[in-house]
Parts: sequence; C-alpha cells; structure tokens
Amino acid sequence: MIDDTPIVDLAVGSHDGLCELQTIITPAMGKVRITKHAVEQYLSRLNSGKPKSPWLSLVKRLQHPKLCLSFLTDKVRQHKAQKYGTADNIEEWRHPDDEFRFLVLKNGDTRTLVTSYPRC
Repeated sequence: MIDDTPIVDLAVGSHDGLCELQTIITPAMGKVRITKHAVEQYLSRLNSGKPKSPWLSLVKRLQHPKLCLSFLTDKVRQHKAQKYGTADNIEEWRHPDDEFRFLVLKNGDTRTLVTSYPRC
C-alpha cells in the first residue's frame, strides 16, 4: 500500500493491453488511471534494469510530489492528434531531475496514463 492506495501485482504480457488496471491518487496529477499498455511500455523502456514489481516501480514514480507538466513538441502533438483524434486533452508529465516522461489523456478531473518514455 502506498499512501492508502492498494498495490496489486501485474502480469505483463496480456493481449488486452489498453484495459484499465487501477485508479490511483497522486499528489501532483490527482486521480490517475493506469492501463496495462502503460505499464508494459514503462517496463520495456527502463534503462536501469527490470524492477521486481513494474507496477510498484511505476506507481512510486507517479506518486512523486515534484511531478510537473512538460512542454509537448509540435511533432508529438501532431502524432497524438492523429492517434487520439485531438491533442487538446494530452499532457506530458515529468520529474525535473528524471528523463522519464508520462503521457496522459485528461478527461475532467481524471487522467489516464497511456504510455511513458525516456527523453533527455
């Protein structure tokens, strides 16, 4: 459990990659839904080795209070607009001292983490 949020184990590799796993509450982003695809992408793009629990590792990063909005380049905005139909509800979050970015779709007061990636 992290900040009263239950932590569940995830079996990475499901074919149902975009289904929702669980909703967590974070200090910076508020309510965040996490997809299996997001966890799979996080695990595949880690440069520091494979964590014992990819889910827990990702949740700990998302729980960091210093996460902040990051600037999306025009190229990324165009790509996401093609993929999701619009880029108006897309946000990129990051920690100031970390290369990892978290791409979320915002719908009201809820965000859905769809992927993550390293960017220098």
